Amino acid sequence: MTEMPDLGGPLGTHLPGDTVYISPFFFTHEMNVEEIAAVFVHQDPPEDLPEGQSVPEITLYGKQRKEHPDQFEEGGIIKNSSTHLVATIPGDAAPGLYRCQAITAFTVGGQEVVFDDPNNEINWDLWVLAEPNTPPRFGHW
Repeated sequence: MTEMPDLGGPLGTHLPGDTVYISPFFFTHEMNVEEIAAVFVHQDPPEDLPEGQSVPEITLYGKQRKEHPDQFEEGGIIKNSSTHLVATIPGDAAPGLYRCQAITAFTVGGQEVVFDDPNNEINWDLWVLAEPNTPPRFGHW
């Protein structure tokens, strides 16, 4: 059985071009889900954002994977699934702290349904560093 990721922990520190993964996590749902997206929003955006430009975001995506047979309950069907989310940090990502603002399920029927998180358990942080300009050098590791 796959472990639940640390919902309150950091996802590490990354550079532009790095790939970020969120370990598989489980969720229940009633609709047929195709894809999941987690939107991370920059927590200290530059004050001089050009007019019309929004606060920097990084979005991780993942496909739904069925984990158990459907459960038939009065009034509907309960489905149990998992997903792991992944994204590459864009080359132009603003350095700083990004925090997960929402996780959304995209359904087969075309709905976008935000995950229910009544206990505010999802508290993922992602740090992006500015790309260094230190010259590469020959070396041995």
